[in-house]
Amino acid sequence: MIKQYKKEGSYITFLPTGKEYPLVGFSEGYGIVENDSKYLDYGFVLRKNLRNQEYYQLLINNSDNLKVVINAYDLYYEAVYKGERFRADISTYPQVTLFAGTNDYGAAAKTNIEGFELEVGCWVKDVDISKLEIIPVKEPIDLTRFLPSSNN
Repeated sequence: MIKQYKKEGSYITFLPTGKEYPLVGFSEGYGIVENDSKYLDYGFVLRKNLRNQEYYQLLINNSDNLKVVINAYDLYYEAVYKGERFRADISTYPQVTLFAGTNDYGAAAKTNIEGFELEVGCWVKDVDISKLEIIPVKEPIDLTRFLPSSNN
C-alpha cells in the first residue's frame, strides 16, 4: 500500500477557514497564497505573477495578520532503521535516503549499521521504505520573527 507523505517544508493554518497552507517566502516577507477571490474578504491582497495570472496573498508582516494564522511549523522526516533513528529524505519514495549525521555532525557521525557511504559530508544509505518506521517531525515556528523590527 502506498502512503502519501506531505512534502517537507513550512506550513501554517489560516484561522478563519481552518485551511493549512505552505508558508511561502516573498520579497516583502512570508505569507500564504490562495486562488479564490473570496479571500479578499479576509484581508488578502490581489497580486499578479509574471504571467499576469491573478492570485491572493496574505503577508505575515503585521500583528493583525499574525492574529489570523496559527499552528506554524517546519515539517521534516526521520526514520527508525534497525533500532536507530536517522534523518530521512522521503522525496525518492519508496526509496528513502537515511542520513547518519547532520550538518552539525557530518562525517564524524557514528552508526553501527553497515552500508552507509560518505557523501557530501554525511553518511547516507538508501533503504526501501518497507524496512523503516517513518516519523514526521513538526518543529514549531515563532511567527513573530517575521514581523518588522521596531528598532529600524
